Amino acid sequence: MIDLDSRQTIIVAILVLFLGKYLNKKIGFLRRYNIPEPVTGGLVASLFFGILYLLFDLNINFSTHYRDILLVVFFTAIGLSTEMKSIIKGGKALLILTVFAVAYIFIQNYIGIYIAELFDMNPATGVAAG
Repeated sequence: MIDLDSRQTIIVAILVLFLGKYLNKKIGFLRRYNIPEPVTGGLVASLFFGILYLLFDLNINFSTHYRDILLVVFFTAIGLSTEMKSIIKGGKALLILTVFAVAYIFIQNYIGIYIAELFDMNPATGVAAG
């Protein structure tokens, strides 16, 4: 078993990101379908570490210290990489999906608040628990 500390985990994550960037640059299919570089690199890394585990029984543990903040950065970056022409191309179907998604967010929050109040909990807990 190999335990990686926070610094080593960040280094591996950066290498995986660069791998994804390289693969997306070289493979037209990934560019054409707008597959994010972190997804490409992450998939290859997952397969690599999975094969290491299967063949050599090598378990690699990554530090989760920075996981939450990096997840926020990742999903924010994915959203910010959306091109306006892709949104316009989505047309009416995308607009309907967006309306339903926003409505669902409000419904989910109100249900969470209601259930939290039923159990005499802070309403913010209900929002966080969803």
